[in-house]
Amino acid sequence: MAAVVVPVLFLLLLGVCGGLVALYLRHRRLQNNFTAFANSHYNSRLGSAIFSSGDDLGETIKILLKCRPAMQTSRGGKSIKIY
Repeated sequence: MAAVVVPVLFLLLLGVCGGLVALYLRHRRLQNNFTAFANSHYNSRLGSAIFSSGDDLGETIKILLKCRPAMQTSRGGKSIKIY
């Protein structure tokens, strides 16, 4: 019985570890791609990012990426952070 259970559990453990490594690598790749994309559209002089809307009219959508300080408010004795 133990001769069957131990190898099966070992294979399951290897499968779970392999899945976690794959998810970690995918997350890191997506994060790096997004960072490169955002940096390529960021204008440090304006403090904002400009993205083209994709149509032929040449209109652009301006998205502000400025950091705002978190405001704290108290509601019913609980502290809430608002970003």
